[in-house]
Amino acid sequence: MIYIATGFAEFDIRLSSEIENSKVIFYRDFLRQTDDYSVVVISIFFDRHTNKEEDRSEFINLLFSLRARDKRVILLVDEDDREVLTSALALGIYDIVMYPAEVSDVVYRIKNPATFSSVKSLFEMLKVVEHVGFEDVLKVKDTFKERFETKAEQECAKQSNMEDIKEKEVSEEVKTTGKDTFIQTGYEEDIKRILAGVLRFLGVKKIPSDIYEMLILLEDSIADTYKK
Repeated sequence: MIYIATGFAEFDIRLSSEIENSKVIFYRDFLRQTDDYSVVVISIFFDRHTNKEEDRSEFINLLFSLRARDKRVILLVDEDDREVLTSALALGIYDIVMYPAEVSDVVYRIKNPATFSSVKSLFEMLKVVEHVGFEDVLKVKDTFKERFETKAEQECAKQSNMEDIKEKEVSEEVKTTGKDTFIQTGYEEDIKRILAGVLRFLGVKKIPSDIYEMLILLEDSIADTYKK
């Protein structure tokens, strides 16, 4: 059930005719006394008695009561009414329709619930975040959206990143382990015999037993051969 309570009888009747399973109501207390509805379209002009601050506070208390019972609130409000807007956003009311509102605007909002991104600019304008400690969050650019437009692209980038990390880890392992990595191949003795044969062919008489010393000596011997 959708209750309609904007305080403008003609508007409410027209809106109700456009929405199935809806009902126009006229008293604030009725919203508190019954619980057979899930959505309410409301404005500060609903059941308004005065323009005094007490009446505005009462309306904000009503919004709190509705949200405390997990009612979805479609709020019609003047964009200059900072007090009501700030309170609504703090209560998690994102379905906001600014005056002057048309019936079609409200119908659209009922069918298409607003998300946080829809009201992000209002949070910034009203500085709501400064009261709850999120001011630094909104200063960060939304680079995520700029870099990735689909979940598939995100997943692809993630996979690519993981492959880069693995490749880097392998490279670092080889770089840092050096000697041990080479020796663990299982062919050390065969390599030594081959190197020893090459060194003898080059005329080296004293052949070291360490494979790395053999490689250095081989490099020097080849260099000396070219010099001659």
